[in-house]
Amino acid sequence: MGLGQEKGDTPEEKDEGIKGVYPWGREWPPPKGAGNYDERLRKDNFGYTSPVGSFGAGKLGLYDLGGNVSEWCEDYWNHTSARQVLRDACWFTTRPDSLLSSYRDYRTSGPRRSFDGFRCVLTNGK
Repeated sequence: MGLGQEKGDTPEEKDEGIKGVYPWGREWPPPKGAGNYDERLRKDNFGYTSPVGSFGAGKLGLYDLGGNVSEWCEDYWNHTSARQVLRDACWFTTRPDSLLSSYRDYRTSGPRRSFDGFRCVLTNGK
């Protein structure tokens, strides 16, 4: 399941650049156990965030790649923006485009939100 090559130089240009590829695969909606997603999707038993490692590793051996929180990145949205990029889908959305592996969002830092943060990376050692 290769992701292909994203086109563009900035996160703004790359946003949603590869359609139909999600952290769990190509099907929609996510299968049960794929990660912590909005309770309206009925895919897990968590109302908000879930403990790290609550779901199995994906094909690349990474845990919790989708769901839970969107993580802050060092990148800026474009060459002139003061807004920083967030990656990966969070538990707070049901929109298919917002759950794509190629999805990017942006915000200025400010009030805390329960769906933005950072991730601890766990691998299965392979």
